[in-house]
Amino acid sequence: MGKSRQSVLQCHQLEIAKVLEQLGSDAARGLSDTEARRRLPEFGANELLAEHRVSPWMILLEQFKNSLVLILLIAVTLSAFLGHTFEASAIAIIVLFAVLLGFYQEYRAERAIDALRQMAAPNATVVRDGNETDIPGRDLVPGDIVVLNTGNKVPADARVIIALNLRADEAALTGESLPVEKQTAALLNSDVHLLPNETGGDSGIASAHGWQIKGDPTEGALVVAAAKAGLDKTELDMRFPRVHEIPFTSESKRMTTLHATSGGII
Repeated sequence: MGKSRQSVLQCHQLEIAKVLEQLGSDAARGLSDTEARRRLPEFGANELLAEHRVSPWMILLEQFKNSLVLILLIAVTLSAFLGHTFEASAIAIIVLFAVLLGFYQEYRAERAIDALRQMAAPNATVVRDGNETDIPGRDLVPGDIVVLNTGNKVPADARVIIALNLRADEAALTGESLPVEKQTAALLNSDVHLLPNETGGDSGIASAHGWQIKGDPTEGALVVAAAKAGLDKTELDMRFPRVHEIPFTSESKRMTTLHATSGGII
């Protein structure tokens, strides 16, 4: 087809006619069913890759490999050996609580991919051979013309070619509380570039004004927001150096960073 993943990922910077030309598609007729079937093995299924699932028993066993838990278990053994029953019982309760809490957090994290898969659109309406047809979302390929109606989930990354008052709820991705209006014009002056990752996958790299993010291109939305707000990473790092970071957890559902300012730590 003469296409590369690079050209597919840069569609937001190209005019509609150029996008259709590179993808070998037609706005009115879409792809032929034969061509779509041919492209599916080349690009792979449009779905989240399911890695090997860790069993709950393995997650529970991993908790006892924690150095703190091992130290507490030794303390329980020594206390019991010395006849300090009360101290041994108290420490054992602490160990049990720590193990169960760790198990609960990691078990939820392991199941996060299942939740994301359930959020994905199970079906998509596409134009193939000039006719609208419903197909499984996993069978979408680059070049498919997707038809969206009110309330539909967007089944894949897409370039808007025709829109009438199109707004998308991106709260799950960017945290914005209001729907975001979409346009058909190319982002010709965009400083955001999506590149294939080192393994040839689709997660990519987004960069803008010194900000660089490796991972899901969704995070590029945050880069765009920062760039539009005139934020410069180098300047911010100098003015507000990071002094500490509180990692993301399934309970807080957020990552927090602390920065030094003239008025103290914020």
